[in-house]
Amino acid sequence: MKNTILVCSLTTLFCFTNAYCQTLAERHAITANYDLQALSILEAELRQDFETNQRIAFEMAAQKGWETHMILPNGGNALLVGVFDNGTPKYYATYNREGAITTRADRVHTGGVAGLDLNGENMIAGVWDGGLVRESHNLLEDRVLQIDNPGSISSHATHVSGTMVGSASQVNGQAKGMAPMAELLAYDFGADEPEMTSAASQGMILSNHSYGIPADNVPLWYIGYYDSNARNIDRIIYNAPYYLPIIAAGNDRQSGANSSDGGYDYLTDKGVAKNNIVVAATFEVLDYEDASDVFMSSFSSWGPTDDGRIKPDIAAKGVNMYSASGASNASYSLT
Repeated sequence: MKNTILVCSLTTLFCFTNAYCQTLAERHAITANYDLQALSILEAELRQDFETNQRIAFEMAAQKGWETHMILPNGGNALLVGVFDNGTPKYYATYNREGAITTRADRVHTGGVAGLDLNGENMIAGVWDGGLVRESHNLLEDRVLQIDNPGSISSHATHVSGTMVGSASQVNGQAKGMAPMAELLAYDFGADEPEMTSAASQGMILSNHSYGIPADNVPLWYIGYYDSNARNIDRIIYNAPYYLPIIAAGNDRQSGANSSDGGYDYLTDKGVAKNNIVVAATFEVLDYEDASDVFMSSFSSWGPTDDGRIKPDIAAKGVNMYSASGASNASYSLT
């Protein structure tokens, strides 16, 4: 599964029980210098924009026969969220191609060479994706709380969550996540921007987003363009400067949508924002010595953006990722 994700650090923001995973004082410290009124106004604005754009899109879908929700051939999910200026539908779609060793996260785990014993204890992050996470999966050990209810269980969302916080105690450690003792708040990717604003205003500092707008589903001018979605991400981060969304670059380099540029300038949507972290997908690197040890995947989207910025920002393993599947509480997939 090409869910290019990177968990850089996790922090405690909310708890599933009445006990505090992070003290009230710590949460207040995160938001102490935030303009919470501005964040509240921004959340309301973004929610109204999303609901208006999706309502118009759904009305046009009824007239033109567009699908509003789709299960993709690769098992991912897509949701109609708006309409481009030229009248074509705009969909969010999961990036359905995707280790701790490659990202060096294992070095800070218990037993790692850094000697730091950082496993995500008492920490929680956000994950926005298409569909429900299988919260009861044995890799996740009930450490995921689904905030909204988008419908059916998604293998993509479950796979991503396992990659983020998969427990080291399961399947002989083969599916160990980046932060194997952390917890997740899970959201469907519909209305993601107002939900991100709300979560950031309550102290969230990290979230993962392995989805976006496919390059082969947009007008050519839109690829690499700093659109309203990219601007909204920067507005959220500006108003909540301790919050950092991690965004997948996408999987469109072989799509042919922008072949005239030789495989460059493929980023869309949130991948064009300025202040987030955008992650490309590489093959696994077990023993890094220099740049020659890193091999780029054939599919991962490259920049630059239309205004000349270098994107993606970093790269992580995104090929042949072994993690949880949504099929059952004990199912796994290598994708």
